Amino acid sequence: MLHPCLLHLTLVVAALPGSLKTADGIPIDSMTNWQLDNDAGWRAYYRGDLTRAEERFKSAIELVSPYQKADPRLLARSYCDLAQVFLGQSRYDQAEPLAKWALKVREKYPRIPIETIYQNLYVLAQIHCAQRRFPEAEPLLRRALVLQEKSLGREHAALATTLDDLAWVVAETGKLAEAELLYKRALAICTKKLQPDDLDIAIISEHYALLLRRLNRLTEAEWLEARAKTIRSDAAAAANRVVPVERTRGSTP
Repeated sequence: MLHPCLLHLTLVVAALPGSLKTADGIPIDSMTNWQLDNDAGWRAYYRGDLTRAEERFKSAIELVSPYQKADPRLLARSYCDLAQVFLGQSRYDQAEPLAKWALKVREKYPRIPIETIYQNLYVLAQIHCAQRRFPEAEPLLRRALVLQEKSLGREHAALATTLDDLAWVVAETGKLAEAELLYKRALAICTKKLQPDDLDIAIISEHYALLLRRLNRLTEAEWLEARAKTIRSDAAAAANRVVPVERTRGSTP
C-alpha cells in the first residue's frame, strides 16, 4: 500500500489493461521503489544515522527526477526530506536550495496538504535560524504558525513548539515585548493541553526565563527556572532515570 501522504497526488493507474504507469506517467515500479527508499531514509533519520538517510533520500530522488516535468511533487517531497538531513549535518548551503525549491513547487499546487507546506516552511526557517539569519526565518515561522492555526486550531499543543521558536527569533531581532507575548501563549497552551510534568513545559519555561533575564526581571526568571528544574527532576524519577529525547533549539517537529 502506498503511503497515505501520496493520496493527494491522485496517482491512479491508467485505464488501459496491463498499464504499468500512473496517471501522471510515473512507472509503478519507480513509485514503489521511491516509497521504499523514502521510508528507509526516515527510519535511518530517526535512529540518528544521517549518512544512511542521505543515501536513501538521494536514491529516491534519482528514481523520480526523470518525471519531474510531469509532476514534481514527489521530487519536492524527497528534496525537503534531504534538506532536513543536511540541516542535521550543518550543511546549510546544500540544504537551503533544496528546501526553497520544494516550497516553490508545493505552493503551486492548491491541493497540497497544509501540513506539508507547514513542514517545508519550518525546515527552511530552521536552516536560516541555524545560521542566525533571523530576519529571513521570522516571516517563514509566522506563515507556518498561521497554517498550523488554520489546520489545528489556536490552542492545539503542536503550536507551542512553533510559538517557542518564533519567540526566540523575534527576540533576536529586538522585539522583546512581542517575544514575551509569544512565550506566554506557548506556556498557556502547554499548561492547558499537556501533563504538568511534560518536558516541553520545562523547555519553554527555560527559554522564557532567558528572555526575562535580558529584561532584568530576575525574580520571574528564577521562578520559571525552578519550575523547569522540578519538571526535569520529576520526569527523570518517573522514568527510572531513562533520559527522554529532548527537542533542542534548531530541531524540527
